Amino acid sequence: MKNKKSMVNLLEANDNSVENPLVSVVIPIYKVEEYLRECIDSVISQTYKNLEIILVDDGSPDNCPAICDEYAEKDNRIKVIHKENGGLSDARNAGIKIATGEYISFIDSDDYISNNFIQSLLYSLIVSDSDISICKYIKFTNELNVSICNKFSISCESPVDSLYKLYSQNEYIVYTVVWNKMYKKSLFNDIWFPVGKIHEDEFTTYKLLSSAKKVAYIDAGLYYYRQRESSIMGNETEKNLFLKIQALEERNDFYPIKSNKKLLALNHYKILFYKEKLLKKNILNKHDFIGEIKTVRKYFFSLPLIKKIAFIKKEIKFWNT
Repeated sequence: MKNKKSMVNLLEANDNSVENPLVSVVIPIYKVEEYLRECIDSVISQTYKNLEIILVDDGSPDNCPAICDEYAEKDNRIKVIHKENGGLSDARNAGIKIATGEYISFIDSDDYISNNFIQSLLYSLIVSDSDISICKYIKFTNELNVSICNKFSISCESPVDSLYKLYSQNEYIVYTVVWNKMYKKSLFNDIWFPVGKIHEDEFTTYKLLSSAKKVAYIDAGLYYYRQRESSIMGNETEKNLFLKIQALEERNDFYPIKSNKKLLALNHYKILFYKEKLLKKNILNKHDFIGEIKTVRKYFFSLPLIKKIAFIKKEIKFWNT
């Protein structure tokens, strides 16, 4: 299955059609008492049963630690880590360290998943001989009524093609976030989430995608992402914008991107995009912004046509104000 779509009926893709490996599911937990049971219930009720469920209590001050212990008593697949608060990255890393599965997924504790999420991602990963599988996600605020998707298409792509998606307006979030995916655990031998940083996925996912031999994509929304006022995704404070820029600047020195003019052009263009936001907030020095304009101009001919046009408009607008 190379770079083409294949329709799969999951009802026919039972566990006997592929291997039956152990899948580790890491759930970092902090101050989500209201949503935690729904999240854990969605994991323990998966159609795929060979799971190692790792609940990482990141020093939560509410009733979450007790809920974790309660579930561990009910299901012997569940392991609980109680630790001092260290943030989302530190909690994920703690889960990775004790995970023994051949494959691993991460679920945020205020979200939940379709009951065929694990089976679908695992099946697509194995039959396509990929190292990462990705599915769409569905946003919701309070209640969500969706029908279970048993038929979906699987397509495969190279690591470079997946890296391009990090700069696509429509697919950026799907490819950047860590939680709508399944990975071969071996990818995390040398890759960790950056402790102490928000937008940790921006610093991490591109390394995982570039380390994969192939990436499988499922055209179905199997992950349910809860919209909360406190969510940092899409929050454009000064600190968040600077962190996004820092993550992108680190990519400039990352070989698979550094060696690809189109990827490098897209990366600099995105840096310019965030710096423009800071400029509008009167936070960024104009000379810094001009320097980024000159850098993008250097890679101008490697940009896709739509971004070439957008860049020209940005330049005209900037110099005329």
